[in-house]
Amino acid sequence: MRSVFVSQLAARVTDRELGIFFEHHAGTVRDARVIVDRISRRSKGVGYVEFVELETVQKALTLSGTKLLGIPIQVQYTEAEKNRQARDGPGGAGGGGGGGGSAPMTGGLYVGSLNFALTSDDIREVFQPFGELETVELHRDPATGKSKGYCFVKFKEHKDAMVAIEKMNNFPLAGREIKVGLVADRSATFSQHVGGGGGGAGQQEAQLEREEGHTGKLDANTRMELMQKLSRADRPPDLPPTPMFRPNIPQNITRNVLMKNAFNPEEETERDWDLELAEDVKSECEAKYGAVVDIYVVKESQEGEIYIRFASPAVAVVALQGLNGRWFGGKQITATHVGDSLFDAKK
Repeated sequence: MRSVFVSQLAARVTDRELGIFFEHHAGTVRDARVIVDRISRRSKGVGYVEFVELETVQKALTLSGTKLLGIPIQVQYTEAEKNRQARDGPGGAGGGGGGGGSAPMTGGLYVGSLNFALTSDDIREVFQPFGELETVELHRDPATGKSKGYCFVKFKEHKDAMVAIEKMNNFPLAGREIKVGLVADRSATFSQHVGGGGGGAGQQEAQLEREEGHTGKLDANTRMELMQKLSRADRPPDLPPTPMFRPNIPQNITRNVLMKNAFNPEEETERDWDLELAEDVKSECEAKYGAVVDIYVVKESQEGEIYIRFASPAVAVVALQGLNGRWFGGKQITATHVGDSLFDAKK
């Protein structure tokens, strides 16, 4: 109950630096641990912080998005604490009436700060790779039919929702960094928002609209700003719009995947670090996606390039969906398909 789980840690963050950061921003720390690979001793980009006082945990949770060594971290309850809250209910051991859907173990997510041009299908396309979806509810102004800039996404499995939070919170989507969190964290249940439910839900929806900076009433300036956002770029409406982000839609599907931003060569000083990194990535890819035929780390690459050849294009497609935009050792990865000629040339 006195501990938090921290993800998206930079690869060079140590136990000491993690502890000092939280002691400075939250409160007295009893212990701080960065989780490392058992063999290579490389950071896995996650860790745990235990505090002396229980009250410090709530302050620590507000640090999500704060940069530690240049990378915005994510702070969450530990899985043990989430399970305890689910058992005891939102207000302690008793719960408190008003509908049984308010436990934190729901698969419902709040997704905010959305580009107004995004549709429900766009959002479904973004979140579907993380697991089976039950519903995607994009909230629109009843008078204009325009998006209000937020929606609710419900996964069938809670664990898939948690992965989506880790990977997609603060992710740049169509020119805006989206905000993703459990519906329970917004003091509302998924069913209240998508199914109606009296004045409480209406007040919460109005609050969400204020947080997104957009209400149903538009003055001249607000309307111009909205039109610029609907043009999918912060530019005057008479200029041609920029292409909207479409995640993981490769133009040429191949069996090869190029990962970028997987490492910083200036930080790598250990002997044979590239071979260890290649083995780490290969093991993870084979465990999650399928057989890896060949892998090559470009040691001198300033873009942190790793080339991976999978057993088939079908496996590569699944791997691309899982790799693109995810965090690896505290760095956010980009992944694209590359042809056989380029793969062989880099080797």
